[in-house]
Amino acid sequence: MIAIIDFGFGNLGSLKNMCDHLGIESQVVSTASAVSEAEKIILPGVGSFDTAMHKINENLTLKNKLIDRVTNDMVPFLGVCLGFQLLFDDSEEGQLPGLGLIAGRVKKFVLNGKYKIPHMGWNNVEFTNDNPLGYNLPKNPKFYFVHSFYVQPSSEEDISISCTFGTKFAAGISRNNIYGVQFHPEKSHSFGKKLLQNFSEI
Repeated sequence: MIAIIDFGFGNLGSLKNMCDHLGIESQVVSTASAVSEAEKIILPGVGSFDTAMHKINENLTLKNKLIDRVTNDMVPFLGVCLGFQLLFDDSEEGQLPGLGLIAGRVKKFVLNGKYKIPHMGWNNVEFTNDNPLGYNLPKNPKFYFVHSFYVQPSSEEDISISCTFGTKFAAGISRNNIYGVQFHPEKSHSFGKKLLQNFSEI
């Protein structure tokens, strides 16, 4: 079972519907006991970094169980959009520390007037290593983005998906059992379906 974590700031319905459509067993959960039983975990998110971390810090039992399952039990984990950014140490969007599961920080796009922020809409990405999320996807699939901030991992080895919007940025990471994507697979039609299917089969 894939646990879709509900801290109160995620795009839960779309992800759950996509999993149901694909025949992937999933459940929206908000308790530590439910996370204890999960075979895989997805952390979705929309909104601002500090608002999300405030909500996470209000439920320390769930937060600590999530970190324990990811770091000690090595359960496959996928962060999506804001849930991806929360994996890192901190963000220029706020002042609270993130989950710190991946070293690095979240930075604001600083681009010339040709590029409007937020980065919104379809864009091609490139899988830059053997990330299993890209299995049987074409070389440059398109995914749907909505974001004004991007992640900057401390180690370039963590970057597994790249994208260009005025500048090249990390659209996805992978480190051991931890995966993250800046785009919305649940809004990305056939390519998003395949990526979620790949995650379910890790």
